[in-house]
Amino acid sequence: MSDCHPPAWITTILRKFCDPNFFEDVHGDLGELYNEDYVRKGKNAADFNYLLRVMDVALRFKKSNKSKRINNWAMFKSNLLFSFRYLVKQKFFTLVNVTSLVLGLTIVALVTLYVRHELSYDKHHHDSQNTYRLVSKRGENWFAFLSIPYSNHLVKNRYPEVVRMARFRRTPGRYVHFEDQVFPEDNILITDSKTEFFEVFKHDFLEGSAESALAGPNTVVITESTAQKYFGAETALGKLIQVDSILVKVDGVIKDVPSNSHIGFDLLVGHSGWVQPTSAATYLVLNEKAQIEDIKNRILTATIDELTPPYKISDLDFQNLPDIHLTSNLTFELLPPGNLNYVLMVAAIAGLVLIITIFNYVNLSIALNNNRRREIGTRRVLGANGQTITGQFMIEATILVLISFLAAILLTRILMPSFALSMGLNMDHDFLFSTTSLLWLAVIGLVTVMTAGFYPAMRMSKGNALNFLRKKKAISAVRFGIRKGLVLAQFVMLISLLAATLILDEQLGFMMTGNSGFKTEGILKVGEAWKLGPDRFQTLKTELLKHPGVITVADGYAPADAIYPLPYQLLGRETVYEDAIIFGVDHDYFQALSIKGRGEYFQEEEHPRVSLLVNQTMMDKLALQDHSQQTIVTSPGQPRERQREIRGVFDDFNYFSMHQEIPPMILIARETRGYVTSILIKIKMEEAQDIIASLEDTWINLDPMGPINHRFLDDDLQKLYEKESQLAAMGTNLSIVALALASIGLIGLTTFMLSVRIKEIGVRKVLGAKVSTLFWLLIHGFVSIIGIATLIASGLTWFLMESWLNNFAYRIEINPVLFLFAGLLTLIIAIVVISYRTIKAATANPVQALRYE
Repeated sequence: MSDCHPPAWITTILRKFCDPNFFEDVHGDLGELYNEDYVRKGKNAADFNYLLRVMDVALRFKKSNKSKRINNWAMFKSNLLFSFRYLVKQKFFTLVNVTSLVLGLTIVALVTLYVRHELSYDKHHHDSQNTYRLVSKRGENWFAFLSIPYSNHLVKNRYPEVVRMARFRRTPGRYVHFEDQVFPEDNILITDSKTEFFEVFKHDFLEGSAESALAGPNTVVITESTAQKYFGAETALGKLIQVDSILVKVDGVIKDVPSNSHIGFDLLVGHSGWVQPTSAATYLVLNEKAQIEDIKNRILTATIDELTPPYKISDLDFQNLPDIHLTSNLTFELLPPGNLNYVLMVAAIAGLVLIITIFNYVNLSIALNNNRRREIGTRRVLGANGQTITGQFMIEATILVLISFLAAILLTRILMPSFALSMGLNMDHDFLFSTTSLLWLAVIGLVTVMTAGFYPAMRMSKGNALNFLRKKKAISAVRFGIRKGLVLAQFVMLISLLAATLILDEQLGFMMTGNSGFKTEGILKVGEAWKLGPDRFQTLKTELLKHPGVITVADGYAPADAIYPLPYQLLGRETVYEDAIIFGVDHDYFQALSIKGRGEYFQEEEHPRVSLLVNQTMMDKLALQDHSQQTIVTSPGQPRERQREIRGVFDDFNYFSMHQEIPPMILIARETRGYVTSILIKIKMEEAQDIIASLEDTWINLDPMGPINHRFLDDDLQKLYEKESQLAAMGTNLSIVALALASIGLIGLTTFMLSVRIKEIGVRKVLGAKVSTLFWLLIHGFVSIIGIATLIASGLTWFLMESWLNNFAYRIEINPVLFLFAGLLTLIIAIVVISYRTIKAATANPVQALRYE
């Protein structure tokens, strides 16, 4: 009977349909029956009967599994219906939770879009991962440009590793003429004719094409909004416009440059003659096998005939295109760069808001679920297991988060335009509803469901039915445990956020109005004044000074104007430095900016024709105690070398922003200058409108074809701190939202805690307790928690903000009072929020309290 075995293929069917837990028993029983049939009826009959029995078992298991699935679905529908009923029954607490979740998720959605926008810079360009910007070092400073001799070398000697190359440079503001209209433009880039610009950088053409654009000299590509401004609804392609004195043909129209590109422009002019031998932004697309260090060394050691000392660089670096926005902050960036630390800080703040939101939900859920002990115990007696109870609470959390998530998406769409405007971004609704954005937000919603619902669900699903059916205990508002820990953590995050925002605002205020070394109030700046020339400038100055509201008119670079450092040395010493800001001014420059100084220049009423003045930083760098009989050599060894004796020392002032240390400065003062830069007009602010009107009239008479470009100097300086201003505004708004969220949570938690202590309150009132005593009894727990939270938040925030402030060359010292203020503000808001319901409960009729339940 060695072959007395059931057919293997029938056994395979049994294994497939039978529950693995019962397979061995079933297979053994069927095997015994098979052996009996084999002995009595033979193999064929035994095989046939074995097949019938296996089919019967398979059908039974299939039916059993189907029944289980039906029961599971029925259980899910029952839980879903029960969840809706419970949420509707608890209207107040449902509203509190939904409001909290909507606010929190909306903030997180907006910040998520902001972070995604910041991280997406320049990733849309062709082969962005292999595209690099060449930046150079001259003296002690790194620049976002490359000297033209090096750039020319790369054009003439195309390295085999270089796939494509593009270079361009900014130009001062110019006037664009079309027919009888004149448009001032200050966002113009100049590039080579026959450039590879559009092969390196991706732009969508509305008119013309990337292949034909800028193929010839004196051509221009303009953006969509610029074309509408010049030509309205007419076709722009082929039209002639005049940029200052140069006539150019419109060679293409592209969509507006997206805000997540660090190369922004309104006009891109193809005209090689405008790329002067100074510097240009230079970009290379390299093949994947390129060795960057090898290319760098070849460029630095190349023999360049036209290379003269002012343009020789000391070092070179390659910056990957997508990394430029958040990791680069060099001198003369094309646009103000971002800051990775700021992005991380904003993301962290949004994370705190989300955690506060989740803690609100968890706190209130734990409190509410204590009222459901009998319900849970009854369900456990009727057969519900821990998994079923967990599912019940997770369904409730999912419903709340889903409703809140949809409402948050709608609110985000409404708020996004104003949010984008405040952050200087260009995000439309397509950005919000893109697949990537929705995926990010869906992940956040899923994380919220899991984190908000999991702990309450697990906590209430454990334990036996008897414990749940026992009489529930009153819940103390301040007992130690998970709930108190969550409340404490919530206040720590809230106070930290408030304190950090206060420190950020104080640092920003210090940068904007601190001791910069000069006064900006009441100073009008006229840019692109070089168009007037020295003679017409003197005429303008004479006319303006006739107005009683004009204090003085000066000529010279204004603080924050772009300028390159130049070489210099002290006569008699060999060391040549290359880090001085050197430019010419007229004698009224110091009065206009209220800059003080010492030495004969600032003491004499009559000045010589030319006077060389240095700042205190220059004196310190050269280790000079006295400037008398000291001579500075500017541009040593070059055709423009000059030797002049120092005639005065002026006080340091922040020519750049407070992010940077004050550089050595040399100002060359003349009575009349051969080249006009910026015009600074110090005025009495109460007569500003009349003075501006007079300035515009005088300008038109002097230069009818050129609209005046004037603004207050304060406006230019504020742009230096644009990112900090945006961060401060966002921090303030997020702090307000966090306070609102904490208040919402306190309202819900206080309402619940009063409901479970109402009988205790009634008894105390009957025994003679005063309202003030009851009020303190109910709120003293929150006072102690906020006190502890203030101490923890102070240490944490101090450490983090000290690290942030170290990024500034000039910074504030953190005032401990700010932490006390943040804690006190939180305490006051907490007391105000819970006072109404607390006082109402404390003053209620004790008879009603004692009849409770």
